[in-house]
Amino acid sequence: MGKQPQFAFIVHSRDASDISRKYKIAKIIPNFLLELFCKYKKPLILSKITGLKSQIIGEEITGIIIRCPITAKQMLRNDDK
Repeated sequence: MGKQPQFAFIVHSRDASDISRKYKIAKIIPNFLLELFCKYKKPLILSKITGLKSQIIGEEITGIIIRCPITAKQMLRNDDK
């Protein structure tokens, strides 16, 4: 990726219905199976952000957008057991 990113945005699905809006095939999969599948997925870097200049240090900074596979509901439940 080159230079280490100085910041990151983390994005995630609110619930299983967000997944089925993005991936049409997910509409036929029960929500509990979608959440189970997401639980075992790894985070993924979706995009690199470039072309920004820090007003504090006066230099170009880079960042990344990371997809967190679990849903907000799973985060609140903390069901990593």
